[in-house]
Amino acid sequence: MNKPTYHELELRIAKLEHQIRQQQADGSAYKRYHELVQYAPVCIHEINMDGQLVKMNPAGLAMLGLLEESDIINTPYLDFVGDANLPTRAIKVAAKNLHSPCMR
Repeated sequence: MNKPTYHELELRIAKLEHQIRQQQADGSAYKRYHELVQYAPVCIHEINMDGQLVKMNPAGLAMLGLLEESDIINTPYLDFVGDANLPTRAIKVAAKNLHSPCMR
């Protein structure tokens, strides 16, 4: 096996430096996104494909009078929809499921 040339080593180092800068930028973007969600004054939540809550930011928990995110994990999100909106929400969820690639 031949030893790499000086030029080849320079190229490898430049590539590694680029990868490191990219990873740092990605980490910075994730941190910024995470801060936006955590400190947003509105409810931001994540729902899995089964319609269950997976995550919720502190503002959403406060709106529900909860302190711990674990209190909402795996809870159907429709449990938190007001009765007046339930039929409309259920129809929208059913319609979305009909068009979901997972349902085909």
